Amino acid sequence: MDIMGNKHLLLMDLRIGRRYSNSFYNVVKRLCEELMNQFQHTQKVLDNFTFEQIIDNRLRLKVSIDTIQLLAFQVLDKALKNASYTSPKIQKEILHIFSTKVKNAIREEFGDAKYCIIVDETRDELKNEQMAIVLRFVDKDDIQNIRRQRYDGASNMRALVAASKAVIPIHKFFPKLTFVFNIVGASCKRNDELKVAQAVEIEHMIDIDKLETGKGLNQIGTLQRARHTCWSSHFKLVSSLIKIFSPTCEVLLNIINEGTTFVQRGDTDSAYEALTSFEFVFILHLIKEMLEITDLLCHALQSSTKAFLQKFREDKWDALLANMKSFCKVCNIDVPNMNVPYIRRRCRARDHQDDFTVEHYYRVDIFYATIDSQLQELNG
Repeated sequence: MDIMGNKHLLLMDLRIGRRYSNSFYNVVKRLCEELMNQFQHTQKVLDNFTFEQIIDNRLRLKVSIDTIQLLAFQVLDKALKNASYTSPKIQKEILHIFSTKVKNAIREEFGDAKYCIIVDETRDELKNEQMAIVLRFVDKDDIQNIRRQRYDGASNMRALVAASKAVIPIHKFFPKLTFVFNIVGASCKRNDELKVAQAVEIEHMIDIDKLETGKGLNQIGTLQRARHTCWSSHFKLVSSLIKIFSPTCEVLLNIINEGTTFVQRGDTDSAYEALTSFEFVFILHLIKEMLEITDLLCHALQSSTKAFLQKFREDKWDALLANMKSFCKVCNIDVPNMNVPYIRRRCRARDHQDDFTVEHYYRVDIFYATIDSQLQELNG
């Protein structure tokens, strides 16, 4: 005898309860269907049951359902026959009762102690705004036991990254960064290709004595996803991209040459062109250095972070530019002549020459402007 064949028998017994509550009947019906679905997954086990075991199991299930029916009917018999306990109005009333009890319990707990209310908002993964209201207080009998308080720096990081986007080249950089990540990290196959390319590069660098060997060194990794609600993850993304820049380029070139569709090859070509431009690489290094400093907001005082940023602005331009040129040389990226007049590109046509040099553009319009946006945000 197959226990799956008894589903209709159970539901026939349940129809007796319909005169009491259609809602309850539907709930128990869904319960039975879920139980039957679970039985399907264990059919091999059930096939080995004896006839007596099947009868006993059916009896236990029927008794359990009858018991649930009896208890529910005792409640429903005392209620109005047209009562509905799943309507939005009833649910709101129940929530109101719960909230009132919670508020009364909180009032009793902290009495006349001081308290504060924090209202914060953020975006979830679907980019929907979420607001949280937090009541912070200390028990009236325990305030003398306070030692310290700690705060999350995620909102500060978000404000700083948002402030940096006020600089147009930085604002254009982040979509390109996400574009590159989405192409390279689109599938397990591409992640595997990225790891293989890293292994080949590490082996080559070791052969030419450009890398040290030892335990924990030269680990193979992937690009770190930048999450909208966790701004410190942007620092991890730019750091990982700098570390595996050449393998990332190799994966993009493979897609351009072997992509299955014109759209795929065209999008990848655009990503590769953006990734290997001097401006993108310059901002990539600038953002990495800047976020490495501002990440200290989560661990240090705000004034210290401002001091680090100011020192970086005043002293680190030459070091950043030298590091950039060395990086571009390794990755075969053309470094523009910093002393020639800067020519602005508009709609892909170089039709306007400004009255300043290429170095002025990168140093003043991007380097200084980006750091100043951070300092202004911190001062505010």
